[in-house]
Amino acid sequence: MDDKSEPGRPEVGVSDAAREQALERLRAVAAGGGLTYQELVERTGRAHAARTRGEVEALTGDLPASPSRPVPAPLGRRWLVAVVSNERLAGRWTAPSRLIAMAVLGDVIVDLRGAEMRGEELSIQATALVGDVHVLVPRGATVAMSGVAVLGRKKLAVEPAEYTLAVPVVRVSAVAIIGDVIVATRPPRSRMRSAWARWRNRKSGDSS
Repeated sequence: MDDKSEPGRPEVGVSDAAREQALERLRAVAAGGGLTYQELVERTGRAHAARTRGEVEALTGDLPASPSRPVPAPLGRRWLVAVVSNERLAGRWTAPSRLIAMAVLGDVIVDLRGAEMRGEELSIQATALVGDVHVLVPRGATVAMSGVAVLGRKKLAVEPAEYTLAVPVVRVSAVAIIGDVIVATRPPRSRMRSAWARWRNRKSGDSS
């Protein structure tokens, strides 16, 4: 009988070598498209927090015995442009090595949480001209943000996690002119709902 399933028997602790082996397996499966960015971040954090061998083995028990060979991120650039419109890239998709998102009198949402991040770095050029570009990432993601804002905002609002995933790195170069470029963990609220909430709060303050 396996030691893990025998009642009354203390669970076996996890060694550093076993933990690192599990982390390498997670990275290999993610590089082959078997895990999304969100799943990779969550399982990596749980692997670092694990205290027993059983907890670590549970993180890879549902993965294929022989992960597929790593598939590099698609070469070249991918464009996502909204002109007097809204564009959203979400669900399960393969992130390229470079993405250009442009919002002109509109909104662009790039949701990386369900993406397959096969490279070690994703470069995003985000331009907001009287519009908004939102990039959504999991908690604990590593993001480097740079750029300029004129009568607008460039904002980094990534919630921390117990463990920060070192790779992949998301690099965002922002240009915001009378608009916003925001990298965050939580999805943006619609402009209509935000305006309604502000109006209700103002009315409540006036009545009091």
